[in-house]
Amino acid sequence: MASKKSYFESSDINFLTSTKTSPLFVVDLEAIRKQIASFQQTFPYVKVYYATKTNPLPAIIDTLLQLGVCFDVATLGEVKLLLDHGADPKNLLHTHPVKSEYEIAQSYGLGLRKFTFDSLSELKRLVELAPKSQYFLRIVPKVNASLYDYKKKFGASAREVTEILDFAVNKKISIAGISFMVGSQSLSVKPWQDVMSYVKSLLDKYYPLLPSLRTVNIGSGFPLPYGFKDTPSLDKISSVIKKSLRQFPKDIKVIAEPGRYIAGPSMILATRVVQHLVRSGQHWLYVDASAYSGLIEIIESGNKFPFVVTADKNGPDVPYMIAGQTMDPDDILGMQTKLSSKLTADDFIYLHDAGAYTTNFFTIYHSLSKPRVIICDSHYSKNVKLGRGTMGIKGLIANKNIPKGELIFSVTGA
Repeated sequence: MASKKSYFESSDINFLTSTKTSPLFVVDLEAIRKQIASFQQTFPYVKVYYATKTNPLPAIIDTLLQLGVCFDVATLGEVKLLLDHGADPKNLLHTHPVKSEYEIAQSYGLGLRKFTFDSLSELKRLVELAPKSQYFLRIVPKVNASLYDYKKKFGASAREVTEILDFAVNKKISIAGISFMVGSQSLSVKPWQDVMSYVKSLLDKYYPLLPSLRTVNIGSGFPLPYGFKDTPSLDKISSVIKKSLRQFPKDIKVIAEPGRYIAGPSMILATRVVQHLVRSGQHWLYVDASAYSGLIEIIESGNKFPFVVTADKNGPDVPYMIAGQTMDPDDILGMQTKLSSKLTADDFIYLHDAGAYTTNFFTIYHSLSKPRVIICDSHYSKNVKLGRGTMGIKGLIANKNIPKGELIFSVTGA
Protein backbone atom coordinates (compact mmCIF):
# COMPACT_ATOMS: atom_id res chain seq x y z
CA MET A 1 0.00 0.00 0.00
CA ALA A 2 1.85 3.06 -1.23
CA SER A 3 -0.21 5.99 0.03
CA LYS A 4 -2.97 7.05 2.40
CA LYS A 5 -4.71 10.35 3.01
CA SER A 6 -3.17 11.72 6.19
CA TYR A 7 -2.80 14.89 8.19
CA PHE A 8 0.94 14.43 7.77
CA GLU A 9 2.94 15.53 4.76
CA SER A 10 5.24 12.72 3.64
CA SER A 11 8.11 15.21 3.29
CA ASP A 12 7.79 16.10 6.99
CA ILE A 13 7.86 12.45 8.03
CA ASN A 14 10.79 11.73 5.71
CA PHE A 15 12.70 14.61 7.27
CA LEU A 16 12.15 13.31 10.77
CA THR A 17 13.02 9.72 9.90
CA SER A 18 16.19 10.86 8.17
CA THR A 19 17.60 11.36 11.66
CA LYS A 20 17.55 7.54 11.92
CA THR A 21 15.67 7.72 15.21
CA SER A 22 13.07 5.00 15.45
CA PRO A 23 10.54 3.84 16.31
CA LEU A 24 9.05 7.31 16.24
CA PHE A 25 5.53 8.55 17.02
CA VAL A 26 4.73 11.91 15.45
CA VAL A 27 1.77 13.89 16.81
CA ASP A 28 0.06 16.73 14.94
CA LEU A 29 -2.07 18.90 17.23
CA GLU A 30 -3.89 20.43 14.28
CA ALA A 31 -5.40 16.99 13.66
CA ILE A 32 -6.96 17.13 17.13
CA ARG A 33 -8.62 20.44 16.30
CA LYS A 34 -9.94 19.14 12.98
CA GLN A 35 -11.31 15.93 14.50
CA ILE A 36 -13.11 17.85 17.25
CA ALA A 37 -14.58 20.19 14.62
CA SER A 38 -15.68 17.21 12.52
CA PHE A 39 -17.34 15.51 15.50
CA GLN A 40 -19.11 18.67 16.60
CA GLN A 41 -20.30 19.36 13.07
CA THR A 42 -21.80 15.87 12.84
CA PHE A 43 -23.19 15.92 16.41
CA PRO A 44 -24.08 19.60 16.98
CA TYR A 45 -26.62 18.51 19.64
CA VAL A 46 -23.99 16.69 21.74
CA LYS A 47 -21.68 18.03 24.45
CA VAL A 48 -18.25 16.43 24.13
CA TYR A 49 -16.43 14.83 27.07
CA TYR A 50 -13.12 13.62 25.62
CA ALA A 51 -12.15 10.14 26.89
CA THR A 52 -8.86 10.99 28.58
CA LYS A 53 -7.67 7.38 28.68
CA THR A 54 -7.50 7.30 24.88
CA ASN A 55 -4.47 9.57 24.76
CA PRO A 56 -3.55 11.72 27.79
CA LEU A 57 -0.47 13.41 26.30
CA PRO A 58 -0.21 16.84 27.97
CA ALA A 59 -0.05 18.62 24.60
CA ILE A 60 -3.31 16.98 23.52
CA ILE A 61 -4.96 17.81 26.85
CA ASP A 62 -3.88 21.44 26.55
CA THR A 63 -5.15 21.66 22.97
CA LEU A 64 -8.55 20.29 23.97
CA LEU A 65 -8.75 22.68 26.94
CA GLN A 66 -8.13 25.57 24.55
CA LEU A 67 -11.11 24.33 22.52
CA GLY A 68 -13.37 24.30 25.58
CA VAL A 69 -13.86 20.53 25.59
CA CYS A 70 -15.01 18.70 28.72
CA PHE A 71 -13.39 15.44 29.85
CA ASP A 72 -14.31 11.86 30.71
CA VAL A 73 -11.99 10.71 33.52
CA ALA A 74 -11.89 7.19 34.90
CA THR A 75 -9.24 7.33 37.64
CA LEU A 76 -8.06 9.67 40.35
CA GLY A 77 -4.82 10.00 38.39
CA GLU A 78 -6.72 11.31 35.38
CA VAL A 79 -8.64 13.70 37.62
CA LYS A 80 -5.41 15.14 38.98
CA LEU A 81 -3.84 15.29 35.51
CA LEU A 82 -6.70 17.40 34.17
CA LEU A 83 -6.77 19.67 37.22
CA ASP A 84 -3.00 20.17 36.98
CA HIS A 85 -3.58 21.42 33.43
CA GLY A 86 -6.16 23.93 34.60
CA ALA A 87 -9.39 22.07 33.85
CA ASP A 88 -12.50 23.14 35.71
CA PRO A 89 -13.57 20.19 37.91
CA LYS A 90 -17.18 20.95 36.96
CA ASN A 91 -16.26 19.93 33.40
CA LEU A 92 -15.03 16.48 34.44
CA LEU A 93 -17.26 13.41 34.43
CA HIS A 94 -15.94 10.45 36.44
CA THR A 95 -17.05 7.54 34.28
CA HIS A 96 -15.70 4.53 36.15
CA PRO A 97 -18.84 2.90 37.57
CA VAL A 98 -17.06 1.00 40.35
CA LYS A 99 -14.87 3.19 42.58
CA SER A 100 -13.32 2.84 46.00
CA GLU A 101 -14.62 5.03 48.80
CA TYR A 102 -11.24 6.75 48.81
CA GLU A 103 -11.48 7.58 45.09
CA ILE A 104 -14.99 8.96 45.44
CA ALA A 105 -14.11 11.09 48.46
CA GLN A 106 -10.89 12.38 46.90
CA SER A 107 -12.53 13.22 43.57
CA TYR A 108 -15.41 14.96 45.34
CA GLY A 109 -12.95 16.88 47.51
CA LEU A 110 -11.20 18.08 44.36
CA GLY A 111 -14.45 19.53 43.07
CA LEU A 112 -15.95 16.79 40.86
CA ARG A 113 -19.73 16.73 40.82
CA LYS A 114 -20.49 14.27 38.03
CA PHE A 115 -20.20 10.51 38.67
CA THR A 116 -21.18 7.34 36.82
CA PHE A 117 -22.39 4.23 38.66
CA ASP A 118 -23.88 0.86 37.67
CA SER A 119 -25.04 -0.74 40.93
CA LEU A 120 -27.25 0.11 43.88
CA SER A 121 -24.33 -0.19 46.30
CA GLU A 122 -22.30 2.31 44.24
CA LEU A 123 -25.22 4.75 44.20
CA LYS A 124 -25.47 4.53 47.99
CA ARG A 125 -21.73 5.22 48.25
CA LEU A 126 -22.07 8.27 46.03
CA VAL A 127 -25.04 9.65 47.96
CA GLU A 128 -23.00 9.39 51.17
CA LEU A 129 -19.56 10.48 49.93
CA ALA A 130 -20.44 12.80 47.04
CA PRO A 131 -23.76 14.36 48.05
CA LYS A 132 -25.72 16.70 45.81
CA SER A 133 -23.80 15.53 42.74
CA GLN A 134 -25.06 14.44 39.34
CA TYR A 135 -25.32 10.66 39.14
CA PHE A 136 -25.37 8.83 35.79
CA LEU A 137 -26.63 5.24 35.67
CA ARG A 138 -24.65 3.08 33.24
CA ILE A 139 -26.73 0.40 31.58
CA VAL A 140 -25.45 -2.57 29.60
CA PRO A 141 -26.34 -2.73 25.88
CA LYS A 142 -27.74 -6.05 24.69
CA VAL A 143 -26.00 -5.90 21.29
CA ASN A 144 -22.24 -5.80 20.82
CA ALA A 145 -20.46 -5.07 17.53
CA SER A 146 -17.30 -3.79 19.15
CA LEU A 147 -13.85 -5.08 18.41
CA TYR A 148 -13.73 -6.08 22.07
CA ASP A 149 -15.84 -8.29 24.29
CA TYR A 150 -16.50 -6.41 27.53
CA LYS A 151 -17.60 -9.65 29.22
CA LYS A 152 -20.37 -7.83 31.11
CA LYS A 153 -17.71 -6.23 33.30
CA PHE A 154 -19.68 -2.98 33.59
CA GLY A 155 -23.29 -1.88 33.22
CA ALA A 156 -26.50 -2.60 35.11
CA SER A 157 -28.75 -5.35 33.76
CA ALA A 158 -32.42 -4.66 33.00
CA ARG A 159 -33.47 -6.09 36.36
CA GLU A 160 -30.85 -4.04 38.21
CA VAL A 161 -31.82 -0.87 36.33
CA THR A 162 -35.42 -1.21 37.50
CA GLU A 163 -34.30 -1.87 41.07
CA ILE A 164 -31.97 1.15 41.07
CA LEU A 165 -34.40 3.63 39.51
CA ASP A 166 -37.28 2.48 41.74
CA PHE A 167 -35.01 2.96 44.75
CA ALA A 168 -34.09 6.46 43.55
CA VAL A 169 -37.79 7.35 43.12
CA ASN A 170 -38.70 6.07 46.59
CA LYS A 171 -35.73 7.74 48.31
CA LYS A 172 -36.04 10.91 46.23
CA ILE A 173 -32.47 10.58 44.92
CA SER A 174 -31.71 12.74 41.91
CA ILE A 175 -30.50 10.66 38.94
CA ALA A 176 -29.10 13.00 36.31
CA GLY A 177 -28.95 10.66 33.37
CA ILE A 178 -28.74 7.31 31.66
CA SER A 179 -25.34 6.29 30.28
CA PHE A 180 -24.22 3.49 28.01
CA MET A 181 -21.13 2.30 26.17
CA VAL A 182 -21.53 0.28 22.96
CA GLY A 183 -17.85 -0.70 23.02
CA SER A 184 -14.64 0.59 21.54
CA GLN A 185 -14.46 0.72 17.73
CA SER A 186 -18.02 -0.41 17.08
CA LEU A 187 -18.33 -1.91 13.61
CA SER A 188 -22.10 -1.54 13.27
CA VAL A 189 -24.86 0.98 14.07
CA LYS A 190 -27.05 -1.82 15.44
CA PRO A 191 -25.88 -1.42 19.07
CA TRP A 192 -26.88 2.26 19.03
CA GLN A 193 -30.27 1.47 17.51
CA ASP A 194 -30.98 -1.19 20.12
CA VAL A 195 -29.78 0.66 23.20
CA MET A 196 -31.47 3.95 22.26
CA SER A 197 -34.75 2.02 22.04
CA TYR A 198 -34.09 0.67 25.52
CA VAL A 199 -33.31 4.15 26.84
CA LYS A 200 -36.62 5.40 25.42
CA SER A 201 -38.49 2.73 27.35
CA LEU A 202 -36.75 3.84 30.55
CA LEU A 203 -37.60 7.49 29.92
CA ASP A 204 -41.21 6.58 29.16
CA LYS A 205 -41.48 5.22 32.69
CA TYR A 206 -39.09 7.28 34.80
CA TYR A 207 -38.99 10.72 33.12
CA PRO A 208 -42.11 11.89 35.00
CA LEU A 209 -40.99 10.24 38.26
CA LEU A 210 -37.46 11.65 38.35
CA PRO A 211 -37.44 15.39 37.51
CA SER A 212 -33.63 15.32 37.41
CA LEU A 213 -33.47 12.61 34.71
CA ARG A 214 -32.80 14.84 31.73
CA THR A 215 -29.52 13.63 30.18
CA VAL A 216 -28.50 10.69 28.00
CA ASN A 217 -24.81 9.85 27.73
CA ILE A 218 -24.25 7.99 24.45
CA GLY A 219 -20.70 7.11 25.49
CA SER A 220 -18.06 6.30 22.90
CA GLY A 221 -17.33 3.61 20.33
CA PHE A 222 -17.25 6.02 17.39
CA PRO A 223 -14.99 4.14 14.96
CA LEU A 224 -12.19 5.03 12.59
CA PRO A 225 -11.83 3.18 9.26
CA TYR A 226 -8.32 1.79 9.86
CA GLY A 227 -8.21 -1.24 7.55
CA PHE A 228 -11.67 -2.56 8.44
CA LYS A 229 -14.37 -3.12 5.84
CA ASP A 230 -17.68 -1.22 5.97
CA THR A 231 -16.94 0.75 9.13
CA PRO A 232 -20.05 2.83 9.93
CA SER A 233 -19.53 6.53 9.30
CA LEU A 234 -20.11 9.21 11.90
CA ASP A 235 -23.01 10.47 9.76
CA LYS A 236 -24.77 7.08 9.92
CA ILE A 237 -24.35 6.90 13.68
CA SER A 238 -25.62 10.45 14.12
CA SER A 239 -28.63 9.66 11.93
CA VAL A 240 -29.53 6.75 14.22
CA ILE A 241 -29.15 8.90 17.34
CA LYS A 242 -31.19 11.77 15.92
CA LYS A 243 -33.97 9.46 14.80
CA SER A 244 -34.23 8.08 18.33
CA LEU A 245 -34.07 11.51 19.94
CA ARG A 246 -37.13 12.62 18.02
CA GLN A 247 -39.09 10.19 20.22
CA PHE A 248 -37.52 11.50 23.45
CA PRO A 249 -38.80 14.40 25.57
CA LYS A 250 -37.73 17.71 24.08
CA ASP A 251 -35.61 18.81 27.06
CA ILE A 252 -33.33 15.75 27.06
CA LYS A 253 -29.69 16.74 26.73
CA VAL A 254 -27.07 14.50 25.12
CA ILE A 255 -23.41 14.07 25.98
CA ALA A 256 -20.78 11.74 24.52
CA GLU A 257 -17.31 10.45 25.35
CA PRO A 258 -15.43 10.23 22.04
CA GLY A 259 -11.80 9.27 22.30
CA ARG A 260 -10.54 7.19 19.41
CA TYR A 261 -12.23 9.36 16.78
CA ILE A 262 -10.57 12.48 18.23
CA ALA A 263 -7.06 11.19 18.94
CA GLY A 264 -6.54 8.41 16.39
CA PRO A 265 -5.74 10.47 13.26
CA SER A 266 -3.41 12.78 15.20
CA MET A 267 -0.50 10.37 15.21
CA ILE A 268 1.61 8.30 12.85
CA LEU A 269 4.25 5.71 13.78
CA ALA A 270 7.45 5.47 11.77
CA THR A 271 9.33 2.21 12.26
CA ARG A 272 12.49 1.03 10.55
CA VAL A 273 12.96 -2.30 8.83
CA VAL A 274 15.57 -4.49 10.53
CA GLN A 275 15.46 -7.29 7.97
CA HIS A 276 13.38 -8.51 5.06
CA LEU A 277 13.36 -12.30 5.01
CA VAL A 278 11.46 -14.94 3.06
CA ARG A 279 10.50 -18.01 5.08
CA SER A 280 8.71 -20.91 3.38
CA GLY A 281 7.60 -18.57 0.63
CA GLN A 282 6.22 -15.96 3.06
CA HIS A 283 7.75 -12.47 3.07
CA TRP A 284 8.59 -11.21 6.57
CA LEU A 285 9.48 -7.69 7.64
CA TYR A 286 11.21 -7.47 11.01
CA VAL A 287 10.92 -3.91 12.34
CA ASP A 288 12.14 -2.02 15.39
CA ALA A 289 8.64 -1.22 16.73
CA SER A 290 6.79 -3.53 19.08
CA ALA A 291 3.21 -4.26 20.02
CA TYR A 292 4.38 -3.82 23.60
CA SER A 293 5.52 -0.28 22.93
CA GLY A 294 2.26 1.33 21.97
CA LEU A 295 0.44 -1.14 19.74
CA ILE A 296 -1.17 -3.34 22.38
CA GLU A 297 -4.53 -3.30 20.58
CA ILE A 298 -3.07 -5.64 18.00
CA ILE A 299 -2.55 -8.29 20.67
CA GLU A 300 -5.79 -7.49 22.55
CA SER A 301 -7.77 -8.07 19.37
CA GLY A 302 -6.02 -11.33 18.50
CA ASN A 303 -4.20 -9.73 15.56
CA LYS A 304 -7.50 -8.54 14.08
CA PHE A 305 -6.66 -4.87 14.41
CA PRO A 306 -5.65 -3.70 10.90
CA PHE A 307 -3.58 -0.55 11.06
CA VAL A 308 -3.09 0.90 7.60
CA VAL A 309 0.61 0.56 6.75
CA THR A 310 2.44 2.46 4.00
CA ALA A 311 6.00 2.74 2.74
CA ASP A 312 7.94 5.17 0.56
CA LYS A 313 9.00 2.49 -1.91
CA ASN A 314 6.55 1.45 -4.61
CA GLY A 315 5.68 -2.07 -5.86
CA PRO A 316 5.43 -4.63 -7.08
CA ASP A 317 3.63 -5.32 -3.81
CA VAL A 318 3.82 -8.58 -1.91
CA PRO A 319 1.97 -9.67 1.27
CA TYR A 320 4.12 -9.37 4.39
CA MET A 321 3.99 -10.62 7.92
CA ILE A 322 5.31 -7.67 9.91
CA ALA A 323 7.09 -8.81 13.06
CA GLY A 324 7.72 -6.64 16.10
CA GLN A 325 11.13 -6.60 17.73
CA THR A 326 10.37 -8.72 20.82
CA MET A 327 10.74 -12.48 21.07
CA ASP A 328 7.03 -12.85 21.76
CA PRO A 329 5.31 -14.90 19.01
CA ASP A 330 2.21 -12.67 19.28
CA ASP A 331 4.23 -9.54 18.53
CA ILE A 332 2.95 -9.31 14.95
CA LEU A 333 2.15 -5.80 13.70
CA GLY A 334 0.57 -6.80 10.39
CA MET A 335 -0.63 -9.96 8.70
CA GLN A 336 -0.55 -10.27 4.91
CA THR A 337 0.08 -6.54 4.63
CA LYS A 338 0.80 -5.58 1.02
CA LEU A 339 3.90 -3.43 0.59
CA SER A 340 6.73 -3.11 -1.91
CA SER A 341 8.83 -6.24 -2.44
CA LYS A 342 11.87 -3.94 -2.61
CA LEU A 343 11.86 -3.03 1.08
CA THR A 344 15.20 -3.66 2.75
CA ALA A 345 16.95 -2.95 6.05
CA ASP A 346 16.84 0.74 7.15
CA ASP A 347 13.76 1.51 5.03
CA PHE A 348 10.85 3.02 6.95
CA ILE A 349 7.24 1.92 7.03
CA TYR A 350 4.42 3.96 8.59
CA LEU A 351 1.42 2.96 10.68
CA HIS A 352 -1.38 5.50 10.31
CA ASP A 353 -4.07 6.67 12.73
CA ALA A 354 -1.88 5.58 15.63
CA GLY A 355 -3.06 8.19 18.13
CA ALA A 356 -5.43 6.07 20.21
CA TYR A 357 -4.25 3.75 22.98
CA THR A 358 -0.63 3.85 21.87
CA THR A 359 1.76 6.22 23.68
CA ASN A 360 -0.07 5.53 26.96
CA PHE A 361 0.63 1.79 26.55
CA PHE A 362 4.43 1.95 26.45
CA THR A 363 6.00 -0.90 28.44
CA ILE A 364 9.52 -1.90 29.46
CA TYR A 365 9.16 -5.45 28.15
CA HIS A 366 12.56 -6.83 27.06
CA SER A 367 14.07 -3.68 28.66
CA LEU A 368 13.35 -1.84 25.42
CA SER A 369 13.60 1.92 25.31
CA LYS A 370 10.33 3.77 24.91
CA PRO A 371 9.74 5.06 21.38
CA ARG A 372 10.47 8.71 20.79
CA VAL A 373 7.45 11.01 20.57
CA ILE A 374 7.60 14.18 18.50
CA ILE A 375 4.79 16.69 18.93
CA CYS A 376 4.31 19.27 16.23
CA ASP A 377 1.54 21.57 15.05
CA SER A 378 0.93 21.83 11.32
CA HIS A 379 -1.12 24.97 12.07
CA TYR A 380 2.28 26.64 12.05
CA SER A 381 3.80 24.60 9.23
CA LYS A 382 3.97 27.53 6.82
CA ASN A 383 5.79 29.67 9.32
CA VAL A 384 7.91 27.26 11.34
CA LYS A 385 10.44 24.77 10.00
CA LEU A 386 12.71 22.33 11.75
CA GLY A 387 16.41 23.12 11.69
CA ARG A 388 18.85 20.28 11.15
CA GLY A 389 22.51 19.85 11.98
CA THR A 390 25.02 17.06 11.63
CA MET A 391 23.63 15.40 14.76
CA GLY A 392 20.01 15.48 13.64
CA ILE A 393 17.21 17.88 14.59
CA LYS A 394 18.59 21.21 15.75
CA GLY A 395 16.09 23.84 16.78
CA LEU A 396 13.33 25.71 14.97
CA ILE A 397 13.34 28.39 12.34
CA ALA A 398 10.38 30.81 12.47
CA ASN A 399 9.59 33.57 10.01
CA LYS A 400 6.85 35.21 12.09
CA ASN A 401 6.14 35.94 15.74
CA ILE A 402 4.62 33.02 17.64
CA PRO A 403 2.33 33.73 20.62
CA LYS A 404 3.96 33.16 23.99
CA GLY A 405 3.06 29.81 25.49
CA GLU A 406 2.16 28.08 22.21
CA LEU A 407 3.61 24.58 21.81
CA ILE A 408 5.27 24.28 18.43
CA PHE A 409 7.52 21.27 18.75
CA SER A 410 8.74 18.90 21.44
CA VAL A 411 10.54 15.57 21.68
CA THR A 412 10.21 13.00 24.47
CA GLY A 413 11.39 9.45 24.98
CA ALA A 414 14.70 7.66 24.74
